[in-house]
Amino acid sequence: MNKWKWALKAKRYWVIVLLILGIGIIIIQNMISVDNIKNILTCVGTSLISASITIFLIKFDIMDMIQNSSMEKFGIIDICSGRDHVFDNDGVREMKAHNWEEFLRQSSDKTIDIVGISMYSFLVTKNILPIIYNIAKNYTVRVVFADPFSSEVRLQSEEENKPNKLKENIEWLSKKIIDEDKTHCIEVYYSKTLPKAFIVRSGSKMIITPYLLKGPFEEPTIMASNTGYAENTYYETYKNYIEKIIETAECLNTSPNVHR
Repeated sequence: MNKWKWALKAKRYWVIVLLILGIGIIIIQNMISVDNIKNILTCVGTSLISASITIFLIKFDIMDMIQNSSMEKFGIIDICSGRDHVFDNDGVREMKAHNWEEFLRQSSDKTIDIVGISMYSFLVTKNILPIIYNIAKNYTVRVVFADPFSSEVRLQSEEENKPNKLKENIEWLSKKIIDEDKTHCIEVYYSKTLPKAFIVRSGSKMIITPYLLKGPFEEPTIMASNTGYAENTYYETYKNYIEKIIETAECLNTSPNVHR
């Protein structure tokens, strides 16, 4: 049992025990005729009831502090269940964005990295393409797909029971971006290895969802920033990962307008 479940169970246990003891002592004192003992029991009973109420209402501030300290150390802003819930939780305040467009536009270094396998459900379904087309003239935008001709993509398609679907989506979507990008400033890449996570980096902040069996819709999603002070923060680790795969990836467009 993890520490949070254990703490919650202990909290409920002591609330019930102290409440029962307090009520029991109050009942007993009514049966005693000696005033001094009666007063003492009344004070004890009242104190136990008050303690149970306090424990019931109090937050686990120490545990919260430990958790927040650990998250801060690794530059974690928040964690949510699935990519689609990023802007539906408390982390929104620190992200200073309420939707994907706001998140992309607040890039502190005017650089946006979007990494994934085919990303059809993100770029097309969520209508992200018009946003990156619009901001590409003022930002460096790098979109990294999996190599549609790799055996990894073929195996991934079979695993998802969608033979050749990922390959088709990647080829169609990468061509669509290049053809529709009027600024000719969006860099499009095919990664030599299958991306291990769906990643969106907007300057000093990053959203990371691992590619597991359920996909980025339901897997735990980390919101990270470059404010961590551990040796290997999430932001720095994944930023280095992005740079490494881009370094060896195939760039599909080499227009002189592409930001370097």
